[in-house]
Amino acid sequence: MKFEEKKRMGKGEVAGMLKGLGEMMERDELRISGRDLAVPDDAEVEVEYKEGHGKARLEIEVKWRIQEGAGRTAAGEGGKADGVSIGEVKGSIRGSFKAIRAALESGELPPEEALRDFMAQNRVFRDLARGREYEEDMEGYMELVERLRGAVEDRELEGAKALVEEIREAKKSCHRTYRWKEG
Repeated sequence: MKFEEKKRMGKGEVAGMLKGLGEMMERDELRISGRDLAVPDDAEVEVEYKEGHGKARLEIEVKWRIQEGAGRTAAGEGGKADGVSIGEVKGSIRGSFKAIRAALESGELPPEEALRDFMAQNRVFRDLARGREYEEDMEGYMELVERLRGAVEDRELEGAKALVEEIREAKKSCHRTYRWKEG
């Protein structure tokens, strides 16, 4: 996958864009030009500055390896994104959600890894939903998932427990409304 976007911005817009990219990466999400990308655990960063002929150029290049099963998207044909099927993604979501619920039910915040996996797999699932009849409902579900992430990050145990129940109900409702067969 490759894309490029150029546009003229004021210095405040440039600063906001760079700040926004940093904030997204801190939340283990990266969305550029409407595309969700894998977030690296570590990366090679190259900063280059040049002046000449009355112009200046600052380039910031970030390179990383894409790991198998990462939250990289771009949904493909037949209900698969990067060769991962809806069923496989749902299985991963189910496993991490179970770990999150178990921790909350025992009065603890969920393990960071379970929450990170849950977020990443739900982003993949959201991308698989694009163009399908349940796409709009998926966006509402993703709002709940984001709120759960926020509650856990804010260490709001009771809020996180309530959101887990809302997510369970949203999943049940979706499954009742949209019974699909994997292609």
